[in-house]
Amino acid sequence: MKKKLLFIGVALSTLISCGKYGYDFQDGYQDGDPTGKDIEKDMSYIDKSMFDKARVYPGMVGANVRRIQDTTINLPLNFRRVSANDLKVRSAPGAIFSTGLYAPAGENVRITVPSGVVGLTAQVGAHMDDLAGKEGPRRQQLIYTVKELMPGDNYIRNPFGGLLWIKAALSHPQAVPVKVSGAVKSPDFIHGVTNQAAWIKEVEMSDVPWLELRSKRSVFAVPRSLVLQYKNDLRVAEVLDLWEDIYEKDYYDWMGLSENNANIKNSYPDLPERAVLDIHPSAGYAHASSEDGFPWVAQQDKHWFLMFSNYNYVMGTFSQNEGAWGTFHEIGHNYQQSRAWSWSALGETTNNLFVFKAAERFNNPAMASHPALKGAFERALLYAKSSTAKNFNSLSEYDEGIRAFFRLTPFLQIFNKVKGKNNEPGWDFMTYVYTQARNSNQSFSLDQAKIDFFYRSLCDYTATDYQRFFTAWGIPVSSIARREMRLKYPPMNKALWTYDPWSKTGGDAAIGTKYDLNNTLFTYTPNAQTATNEGAANTLKALNDGDYNTYWHTCYSGCPIPTLPVQIDVDLKGIEAFKGFYYGNRHNHSMYNKHVRAYKSNDGKVWTLLGDYPNQLDIRGQRIEISFDQIHEARYFRLEFPSYGVNANHVAVAELGLFFDI
Repeated sequence: MKKKLLFIGVALSTLISCGKYGYDFQDGYQDGDPTGKDIEKDMSYIDKSMFDKARVYPGMVGANVRRIQDTTINLPLNFRRVSANDLKVRSAPGAIFSTGLYAPAGENVRITVPSGVVGLTAQVGAHMDDLAGKEGPRRQQLIYTVKELMPGDNYIRNPFGGLLWIKAALSHPQAVPVKVSGAVKSPDFIHGVTNQAAWIKEVEMSDVPWLELRSKRSVFAVPRSLVLQYKNDLRVAEVLDLWEDIYEKDYYDWMGLSENNANIKNSYPDLPERAVLDIHPSAGYAHASSEDGFPWVAQQDKHWFLMFSNYNYVMGTFSQNEGAWGTFHEIGHNYQQSRAWSWSALGETTNNLFVFKAAERFNNPAMASHPALKGAFERALLYAKSSTAKNFNSLSEYDEGIRAFFRLTPFLQIFNKVKGKNNEPGWDFMTYVYTQARNSNQSFSLDQAKIDFFYRSLCDYTATDYQRFFTAWGIPVSSIARREMRLKYPPMNKALWTYDPWSKTGGDAAIGTKYDLNNTLFTYTPNAQTATNEGAANTLKALNDGDYNTYWHTCYSGCPIPTLPVQIDVDLKGIEAFKGFYYGNRHNHSMYNKHVRAYKSNDGKVWTLLGDYPNQLDIRGQRIEISFDQIHEARYFRLEFPSYGVNANHVAVAELGLFFDI
């Protein structure tokens, strides 16, 4: 911010102090003015240097609009700033106060601050995006001005003009009266005060280019031109009332906050969230607040304007395809707990959860409609059901545009199907995890720590181990967290990952306590050469292809007989818990493995014998299981063959894997 202010200050100084650069006055004195004037304080001087650019954007105040000579604004500075740090979110509403005034382009505005009042800053211009380096900018790079206010008279001038805001770094026990001269009245709509019909007439009569739609929880800065263009579609009082309700019930309450909570970590923000329409947002079609307390920004068009001004548009009944998705999306970015549990892959996902909460509360799916959802859910369900190697955080096999919607699926499964340990609804889990994170003394920078926090929170909320759910989605939970929850809670008993959020069906099929570890993730390394003349299917890949008609075979042609014992080492790619192992014999030969031994290791070097099994049966083309007396944990597993297969001097194996049970 300081760099921005310096740039603006230098630009203004260059425009104003031009006595030695070919202008028709010398040393700051025009001819006929023997005493000169302090232009910084001169209320009659108008800086017209940017008029041509200001006419393009943000627009000019009409010359006939009355400049207010002296008005008093009582600033309600008895506030408590709930910061992003308090809530462990990205951004929280800042201490920015609307004045209902607009500073005309290039004209001086005097602001008089009472004695003893410090910590105030004036800002002219709501458009705070810096377009430096942006291709094809549709307005000038910087069009707002900020100035610190001291007790007494202060002067601020912006060559582009703009809404006048007062920012406060400190609260005060009473309202602070601030006098303003030189500004004009902006025809703001104030929730609970303004009548829409009378207001539209005021806007029609006004020649001020920007105004605000103001309520307790939100303030939207919009252009007069769009108000006039869509005046027949406006339902401003109703939509501001709706956004008040949404902020409180679908954001703050769902996050576990309450109004005026004595603990600031658990309190509603005192101040309204601000949004600004801009002809050229600095990032995409819209973006969240760039810093804690800053407004969020959206493209200046019909779509975003009606989200701020039409009740039916927010409710998804205005014949558009996305309901209020975009607004929930950007506000949601501000309230993501990315320092606690929302890991990096969820940057464009967890911000969208709030719109589903509102749609659920209003029993109105249209609010959360988006054309990408149905296809994303379908592909996500197939992914969760598959037994292939998975990486939820990369999803590299899917187009980037679908990944954020795809990743919504497990969250909606939790909200719609999970029950808390005291039978609380799954939707309340969001309240639980937000509250746990906010009141924890820990913040996390590593994704693994965030994933583990989320996993532990879900297990604690339900008194159930949801390790299988995370495995189904390919969300990597650390072995430490898995062990902790496995010892603490019983395993989940339903296939939650099959629930379809689109049709609201599934997810109820019972699952036993026994399940196979996903051996498609494993790497197999034998200590003997592999036969090359058994067919393309009969290689190491046969050990985890799920087919008992394919097999791995030791080399027998053009190579020596394998040295005993033959061993197959399995890298589980992480420490896993298992209760036993399974394997298969070659299906089409009299050879079978009569004697096997099992080992485990955490480093692949030092091995511990788990069991010696010398009298295995002659079973072919199907699974052979061996269970241990207890659950073991290891990174590596070894299956050893102390002797050759019966009726042969070689070893052949069809399938090799591990299973878990309690």
